Amino acid sequence: SGSEITLSEPEPPTLTELLALDTTTLAKAKVTFEGKSLELDTAYQTLTVNGRPAGVNDRPHIGAEIVYQVVTRRPMISDVLLAANFDPQQQIPAGKRIQLLINGIPAEFTTMVKTGDAVTIQLSSVEAAKTPFGV
Repeated sequence: SGSEITLSEPEPPTLTELLALDTTTLAKAKVTFEGKSLELDTAYQTLTVNGRPAGVNDRPHIGAEIVYQVVTRRPMISDVLLAANFDPQQQIPAGKRIQLLINGIPAEFTTMVKTGDAVTIQLSSVEAAKTPFGV
């Protein structure tokens, strides 16, 4: 007697709850850059709801069309440099050039890396980089 009961409709689940997503299990490559350990994403998830990009915390309405994809790709040296916050313009002294190395072997910005690789930078003088013909 005298009790008041209030019923409310529960909030719809998030996409994470609905799809039982676990972002902690997405694959990563473990490499070192100048002796520091880094983890690089090798898998990316994409979500769309009714054809529009969605976030893991969005709450779709009943009947929504949900598309979930996991895309994998191997990271490159450029990804390593980004993860290490390496800015050549700020961190390379004037008059020097860099040579990127993976496990001691010369590489390019687009060279793929994998778990266990060690990326290092070797500095040399711009003068030393010229050919005998002065080119």
